[in-house]
Amino acid sequence: MKNIFYTKSFFAFSIAVALVGGIAFPALAEVTDVGGGLKANVDVNGPVRVGGVKVEFETGARTNIKADLKARATARADQEIDRRIAKLEQQNARIQAMQRIGVDEKGSLDASIKAHLVELTDLKAKIHADTDAATFRSDIQSITKLYRIFALVMPKAAITAAAGRTTSVAKSISDLAMKLDTRISAAASSGKDVSALQTSLADMQVKTADATIQANAALALIANLSPDNGDQAMMQANLKALQDARVKIKAGEDDLKTARKDAETIMKGLRSFGIRASATTTVSSTLP
Repeated sequence: MKNIFYTKSFFAFSIAVALVGGIAFPALAEVTDVGGGLKANVDVNGPVRVGGVKVEFETGARTNIKADLKARATARADQEIDRRIAKLEQQNARIQAMQRIGVDEKGSLDASIKAHLVELTDLKAKIHADTDAATFRSDIQSITKLYRIFALVMPKAAITAAAGRTTSVAKSISDLAMKLDTRISAAASSGKDVSALQTSLADMQVKTADATIQANAALALIANLSPDNGDQAMMQANLKALQDARVKIKAGEDDLKTARKDAETIMKGLRSFGIRASATTTVSSTLP
C-alpha cells in the first residue's frame, strides 16, 4: 500500500515549511520572478542569486519573502486539513446510513469521528495563530505525523463499522438457524430423512459463530493503535495490524456467505418435505 502522505505535492509543501522555520536548503531554494525575464533563487538563510549574480537583500525584503513563504505554507496546511475534514464527514455519513450496524456502534463511531473533526479544526486555528517558527513548523508536520487521518483514523473507523455489520448479520443468521432447527425437528418427527439438513445446519451454526469471532478479533487488533508521530517502526506496526484486521473481516464475511448458502439449502430441503419456510426465516443473499 502506498503511503498517501508522501506525495510530491506535500513534499513541496514541506520545503516551504522548512524555509519558514529557518532551515537552510540551498539546493531547494525558492524561485521568484523578479522581472526582466530573471528568476531569483531565494534561500531565506543564505545568498540570493538573480541571473546567477549574488544579491544581498535588505532586512525588510528578506522579511517579506519569509512572510510570503509562511502565508503559502499556511494556505497549503488549510487545504490538507480541509481535505481530511471532508473525507471524515463523508465516511461518517456513510456509516450512519448503514442498515446493519447497531445504534450503539453508530453512536460510538459518530462521537469518535466528530472528536477528530474538532481536533483538526482547532489545529487549523492554531496554525494561523502561530508566531514561533518552530511551533508553526511542528504544527504543520503534525497534520500527517500526529493525526494520521488517512493512514489510521479512517481505516480504523471502516474496520470498526465492518465488524459491527458482521456481528449484526451473524446475529440475524443465528436467529434464523434456531427457527430452521425447529422445522428440521418437525420434519424428523414426521419420518423424514433430515440427516443432510442437520449437516447443513451444523455448518451454518459453526460459520455464524466464527464470523463473530473474526469480527471481534479484528476489533482487538486495532483497539490500541495510535498515531506513529513519524516513528517508522510504529507506522509499520500499525499498517500490519490494519492489514491483519482486514483479513479477519474478510474471513467473517466469507463465513456469512457460507452460512447463507447453508440456510438456502435447508429451506429448499424443507420445502421438498412440504414444510413451509416462510419469508420470516429468510435472509438477504448479499452482504449488507
